[in-house]
Amino acid sequence: MPRQYTPVICPYCGCGCGLYLVSEDGKYAGIKYWKDHPFNRGKLCPKGNDLSFLVSKDRLKKPLKRTESGWKEISWREAIREISERLREYSKKYGGDVIGFLASARCFNEENYALQKLARLLGSPNIDHCARLCHAATVHALIKVVGTGAISATFDQILESDVIFIVGYNGAVTHPVLFGQYILKAKQRGAKLIVADPVLSETAMKADLHLQHYPGTDIPLLLSIAHVIIREGMVDEEFIEKYTEGFEAFKVSAMKWPPEKAAEVTGVPADKIVEAAYMLGKAEKGSVLWGMGLTQHVSGTDNVMALAMIAALRGWWGKPGCAIGGVRGQNNVQGACDMGCLAEYYPGYVPADDKEKLRRIAELWGVDVDSLPGVGLTVVEMAHAAEAGKLKMMYIMGENPMRSDPNLSHVEKALKKLEFLVVQDIFPTETTELADIVLPAAAWAEKEGTFTAG
Repeated sequence: MPRQYTPVICPYCGCGCGLYLVSEDGKYAGIKYWKDHPFNRGKLCPKGNDLSFLVSKDRLKKPLKRTESGWKEISWREAIREISERLREYSKKYGGDVIGFLASARCFNEENYALQKLARLLGSPNIDHCARLCHAATVHALIKVVGTGAISATFDQILESDVIFIVGYNGAVTHPVLFGQYILKAKQRGAKLIVADPVLSETAMKADLHLQHYPGTDIPLLLSIAHVIIREGMVDEEFIEKYTEGFEAFKVSAMKWPPEKAAEVTGVPADKIVEAAYMLGKAEKGSVLWGMGLTQHVSGTDNVMALAMIAALRGWWGKPGCAIGGVRGQNNVQGACDMGCLAEYYPGYVPADDKEKLRRIAELWGVDVDSLPGVGLTVVEMAHAAEAGKLKMMYIMGENPMRSDPNLSHVEKALKKLEFLVVQDIFPTETTELADIVLPAAAWAEKEGTFTAG
């Protein structure tokens, strides 16, 4: 049988690089570069160059059930029957809110949509995923500022930017293709690169201006830059007049942070703050990108809002040559959020506590709107609820909270306190070790579906 070349999207980060998966006799045989793919044009980072995990001998292959003597292989029929019976039992006996679901930023949109729908039709509001610990702040902030939690444009708009402002994001390491093919190429074309990061990162080393502020001082730094832009008359007045509200209130906040005051708090010299403001204020087109260095704070949402406001001051939202957004670390963080795998949002970012807006979803699902649950527990709150005995069952799809969540000893206590735990994954993990039933999942290349890059 001749070699087959199947076009796929890389399953690692949020860039969405394309490649061809090479197979012989239906088995993985390597990769081939997709040279005319619109994003990466045949370029791949080391992660995308090695997808041999698909044929790893460690892959889970059959459903497993925990018994007193250890793991026992069971049939799919038996596994599905027991899980279904447990879901029915708990939702009927206690109500759906004693069941928790974790979706996955690694899984397809279609799978995430199905899981959140299952949860909510069972009466459980408790659906969340790892974005809670990374870019949920981005989603919340951008919904407040511009009404949608996604990046404002495709990455190719970066190539047309006059200035690129990066905050808390080391793209040279985390997204090498995006950094090399877009950010550095824009720089080669004359764009200026400003990087705000407490660390002299690989990305900061390439910057025209590095603002090395103290950790946790993002808001004073960003408001001070906004202060200079406003004070020096570099605001896009037409954009502010036509498309924004609340400018005067924001101006009051920004005016409290002159560069001299911000310098004392942030450690960034006042003249560098002014220089950054002028580089941004004089650029016709600008891109603003950030990562988890900006979002993983108690003030993460406010951090993103402050940065988004600078883009608004310059009129860059919705403008050609401008891309504004957080760059995702996993391949489908954006899609999982879009599909409603957040405790407070249904698909399309319909607020879980807005019955009027939920009527359309109830109609599509063929249920009464009053049967749809409201706001549920987040990832962190589920752990607390499980430890307190308020959460009795969890279904975890493609996530490993026993490695990725904060305070692992607490997470372990919480998961062990559950009466029933189901984990669906492609490999054994620290979390599958605590499960009552483990379901072997198909990897992305073994099924069909979609990711949303960003």
